[in-house]
Amino acid sequence: MKIYLGVDVGTTGVKASIFDIDGNLKSQSYVESKLYYPASGLVEQNPEEMLSETMQAIQEAVTSLGDGDIAAMSIDGQMAGLMAIDDKWAPTTHYDSWLDTRCENQVKEMNQYKKDVIRQSGSAPGFFFGPKLLWWKEERPEVYEKTAKFIEPSAYIAGKFAGLDSESAFIDYTFIHFTNLSDNQNKKWSEEICARFDVDIEKLPRIISPLEIIGTLKEAYAKKMNLKPGLPIAAGCGDTAAGLLGAGLVVPGESVDTAGTASVLTFCSSEFRPDAEKETLLSCRSVVDGLWYSLAYINGGGLCIEWFAEEFGYSNMEKKEILDELNETASKVLAGSEGLIFCPHFAGRNFPYEPNLRGSWTGLNWKHKKEHLYRSLLEGIAFEYRHYLNNFQRLYPEVELKKIKIIGGGAKSPLFCQIKADCTHLPYDILSEREFGTLGSALIAAAAIGDIDDLENKVQEINKEFETVTPVEEQVQLYDRFFQEYDETINGLLTLFNKRKEII
Repeated sequence: MKIYLGVDVGTTGVKASIFDIDGNLKSQSYVESKLYYPASGLVEQNPEEMLSETMQAIQEAVTSLGDGDIAAMSIDGQMAGLMAIDDKWAPTTHYDSWLDTRCENQVKEMNQYKKDVIRQSGSAPGFFFGPKLLWWKEERPEVYEKTAKFIEPSAYIAGKFAGLDSESAFIDYTFIHFTNLSDNQNKKWSEEICARFDVDIEKLPRIISPLEIIGTLKEAYAKKMNLKPGLPIAAGCGDTAAGLLGAGLVVPGESVDTAGTASVLTFCSSEFRPDAEKETLLSCRSVVDGLWYSLAYINGGGLCIEWFAEEFGYSNMEKKEILDELNETASKVLAGSEGLIFCPHFAGRNFPYEPNLRGSWTGLNWKHKKEHLYRSLLEGIAFEYRHYLNNFQRLYPEVELKKIKIIGGGAKSPLFCQIKADCTHLPYDILSEREFGTLGSALIAAAAIGDIDDLENKVQEINKEFETVTPVEEQVQLYDRFFQEYDETINGLLTLFNKRKEII
């Protein structure tokens, strides 16, 4: 039986999973990663440690597998940071995490040309690849000078496994919106943007398909991981792209809600339409060439729920028990939480970028209880999703939205799914729980060696089992009104917090 190895090089750990051609999980391992915080706003990882963590995760997954012939592998990973290598593929920098904010001045520098950057790359500048590269160029010119290529950690690890040199350095096209340096529609580096910021295009890797075989596993690494030398290694993709592929987001008009630590809503389409007007949606490439996804997220949306459970729950209860009780009591509260409105932006709003906005409740009175606060929290996240949906319909008025698939921890709450369905007017399909990210990577590996000839059909077949939550018409009408109140409240809070920032 042929099986395929998918690896996710995440922020807090590395996960290695082995699947068969039908998406059945055969073995899995997880190894925690080390993050370093040398000063306020700085978040780093050591590339050599990331390599070791990946090898350990793979070795453990392979060892616990038993029977099976691994036919190919693929690695996905964090999307917005960067690291650098010299001519011989040795690191010249640490991994500058997507959580690291040291390039704030470079973000401001690129934002002078924000509209142009969005139109070409699909994303407004942020703590991403492009501004981070500019930081190294401006603040550490000696490192910039000796660097051959700036790449992502997943490419670094795959390249080490395959014994590549810098001339073969690559980045797959699902990453390039986050570089702020790309001509995304044409899958190339933007000569205009690179010239404007004096970026040497020769230091940027070649842009390739996630399905391209970048090399084969060298014997020295194969022995350490209990794998066969010569194993084909596919380029792989970004972690978000892998998860969306694993969840089957390959049909224009469908959407995926990744209800995790960050509350992410993603829409599929067949055209690149960057949101230069409202700056609300990223425009990104799908693994499937010719498909695109528009994406926005609440930074820490899921963390709001965890925070509430920890601060308002009972100390003698497990978190799951607390959430079950909160969901049960909140389900008895009327839609709209009796006038209570929650702003979920504890760390500022990302889409559009409004960093001074902060979380809050408005409309509190004596009748409100814990369950009202909790339900309004869920509604606040759902209203923000409605904001994303409205902007997608503005960009793609001809696309008929059909449904939203939900994955992640939030999929376990029937109340949360019902609120979101009512707020968005769309049915919510709760997919069977699985490892969507590493599944996407494993399927890329299979497709890269020709074992899957129709990736779109395959991921839809794998995700055909689900439970559907249908919008309730009475609730839909109520939430239309409540959304308008939410939108007005957010605008009022934004004015308040911007003034507070000015005073401070």
